Amino acid sequence: MSKLLSVNEVSEMIGLSRTTIWRMEKAGNFPTRRHLSARRIGWLEADIEAWITTRSPSVDANPLGDDPEAVQPMSTEAGHE
Repeated sequence: MSKLLSVNEVSEMIGLSRTTIWRMEKAGNFPTRRHLSARRIGWLEADIEAWITTRSPSVDANPLGDDPEAVQPMSTEAGHE
């Protein structure tokens, strides 16, 4: 049976803030929380581990999704160093 993780444990495990976790969950990009009581929630550890394995290395390496080849270096004016 999978262990239940608190939001703080999940945040520490994946390196994202509580707010980001909730935004991603709302958008359907993160496992759904479990309601343990009226004021307590948690996530199944197996669900979080499965989510981690589905993350693409390119997403983790470039969290903003910018195209690294589209970024041009800034030019400097001649004589200004």
